[in-house]
Amino acid sequence: MSTYLRDARAARTVSALRTEGALILDLSAESAALAAAGARHGTRSIVHASDQLAEWEIALALRPPSVRGLELAVAQLLEEIGTQLDSGWRGSCGACGQPLRIAAWRWESAAADEDSNRRPTARRATCAACKNLGRRGDASAMRPGEAAARVELSAEQREEARRATGGAAELRWTPRQLSVFLAARRALARSNESASTLAALRVALARAAILCARPADARDGEKPWWEVAPWQALADVVDEQRRALLIAPEL
Repeated sequence: MSTYLRDARAARTVSALRTEGALILDLSAESAALAAAGARHGTRSIVHASDQLAEWEIALALRPPSVRGLELAVAQLLEEIGTQLDSGWRGSCGACGQPLRIAAWRWESAAADEDSNRRPTARRATCAACKNLGRRGDASAMRPGEAAARVELSAEQREEARRATGGAAELRWTPRQLSVFLAARRALARSNESASTLAALRVALARAAILCARPADARDGEKPWWEVAPWQALADVVDEQRRALLIAPEL
């Protein structure tokens, strides 16, 4: 169900049931739709999130940060994890030779990222230098002999990933991706951002990880798949958050 339809249905439900002193109970909430609709109608709510991500998203919806505050916090986070953000995702433009970030690598096998003898067969990338010159900027053509730089996780990183995901981390993400998400996770644990901004960052990181996850049908066998760069997934999620904050109705 789309966000618009979900929110509209919640608003109709609250409006129909509203009475003086009413209290809304949402004991398996996946979103803040009912609580937000209740707040707009002057109704109190008690919400119990269905999982950790839902809890962060509800906190973000009910107490959103400012767009400027979100942008500054994201910029600081990206600066803090800049080294990991680039590891395994650097390349160059085939047209002008300028360095750039790879947005995704294409693999023909689930085990390709674990085999040093295999290389990606395609990439997605955009060259900012070419775009500034008025060109299309599409830099997806592979360079001769190009390979994705391998990233090795330490035993400590592997254990941290195992604890965070219940042991499924290396099935769902490559070491190149995990090194970024683990660095961001540690950065957020040290963060002094406000609760509303921190909720937004946690949602962004979780949503980016979901976008990057290896498809279930590509975890075994010779199944082609795209390994999405965490920086690209984060950029997409933050753009979506920014738009949502700009058009969200006041509570």
